[in-house]
Amino acid sequence: MSVEVYLGKRFDYSHERRALGRFLKNMYDCFEGNDELYFVVVEPQANRANIDLLLVSSSAIVIIEFKQLTQAEESERHQVHLLGKQNDVWNYHLPSGRTFNLGSPTKTRNPYRQTRDMRFELAKWIKDHARSFLGMQWSEHRTLNHVHAWVVVSPGFDGDMSDLDLPADDMEFGNSSYKWFQVIGIEDLAAEFDCAPDTDLNLSEVQMRGLIDELGVTRCANMQELMPGYIALAPLFSKPPEMKALVNRDAQRAELLEAVNNKHMSVILIEGIAGVGRTALAAWLVGEVNQRGYRVRWVDCREKTGTTLDSILTAISAEVTDLKRGLTQNPDQP
Repeated sequence: MSVEVYLGKRFDYSHERRALGRFLKNMYDCFEGNDELYFVVVEPQANRANIDLLLVSSSAIVIIEFKQLTQAEESERHQVHLLGKQNDVWNYHLPSGRTFNLGSPTKTRNPYRQTRDMRFELAKWIKDHARSFLGMQWSEHRTLNHVHAWVVVSPGFDGDMSDLDLPADDMEFGNSSYKWFQVIGIEDLAAEFDCAPDTDLNLSEVQMRGLIDELGVTRCANMQELMPGYIALAPLFSKPPEMKALVNRDAQRAELLEAVNNKHMSVILIEGIAGVGRTALAAWLVGEVNQRGYRVRWVDCREKTGTTLDSILTAISAEVTDLKRGLTQNPDQP
C-alpha cells in the first residue's frame, strides 16, 4: 500500500493533528499488503469549501470533517450518544448524564449541513476542473454522485444508541447501502475508507495525480513537521537483511563484541565507503546480540526518509507502551 500525504494548510487544532495521526497509523497497520494507492490531502480549499481532510483513491473521493468530543474521555468512546437533526444543533450525551454541544462556537454546530455544503462546493470545483485532470467533462449530477462526506468523531461514539434524525436517503449506518453521508468514529475511518469503493468510479493514477495538482497542494515528505512526535507512516523498524558469510573480518568482529560487552559504551559506529560491507557486518552483529537476549530494532534510513532520533525514540516508546498494555490486559501472558 502507498499513502501519500499532501498539505493545503496545516491544522489549527491539536485534536485534528491527533486524529490524522491515528488515521494514518491505522491505514498502514490494517492494509500493509494492499496494492492500492491512497492520497490524503490536509486542509485543501475548493471554491468556498475549507475541508479538514480529502481522501482520494481510484474508487473513492471522500470529504472528512473531524469533530472532537472535548468532554468525553477515551474510555467512554463506546458509551457516548450523539443527538442531532437535519437543521438543528447537534449534541452528545455522556455516561455521566451530562449533555454538551458538538462543535466549537466559531463553527456551525450542525455537521450534516456543514458537510453537505462542502460536498456541493467540491463537486462544483471538480466539474469546473474535470477536463484538466480527467480528460473529459463530468455533468453536475455525475460529479455530485462521486463525492461523499463523512463526519469523523473522536474519541468515538455508540452508533446503535445515537439518535440522528436525518434524511434516510443520505445516511449510512451499519450494513445498509452506501450513501454520501455517514458519521463514524476515528478508529473506524481507515477500514471504512478501504471498504467504500464507488463502483462507478475508476480513476487512474494519472487522473488522481492530476486532481492533486489542480488543488495546488504540496507533498508532505516529513510527517514530523506536520505532527511532531509522529511515528513514521510505514513501520519504522524492519527486518534486518539476511546475513551472508563474513570473510576476513575476525578483527572487526572481535572489536564489535568487545564494544557490546563494554557497559560504558552506548553507541557503536560502523563506517566505511559504499560497498565495503558495513551492512553485512551490522547484520552479523544483530544475530550475535539476539542470541544474548537483546531486543534489537533495525532501521533502514535509506527507505525511511525523514527519520530522526526523536522518531526512533517515539517508536520505541510506543512499543513499550503497547507491551505494558498487553501485560496489563493479559497478566498471565509470558
